[in-house]
Amino acid sequence: DPTGAPDVVRMVEALRQAEAEAGEPVCYVISGDLAHIGPKFGSRRPVTQDWVEASSAQDLRLMRAAEQASAAEYARVINEEK
Repeated sequence: DPTGAPDVVRMVEALRQAEAEAGEPVCYVISGDLAHIGPKFGSRRPVTQDWVEASSAQDLRLMRAAEQASAAEYARVINEEK
């Protein structure tokens, strides 16, 4: 669970301060690539339908944790995937 890490704590505090100073509602838009699978990303393993489905399921678990704003679950999913 990264929520106690000093750099994460500083980032959250800075965001909260910026929100307080904004004086209006704030909307965060966050973007990121999820799965990077297959030879294009250095894997020698050919991409199969099973691999795509497993990767998609992992991405959905990660997005559900983000939707729930659960840092612990988000970190657990990432650590599980290594």
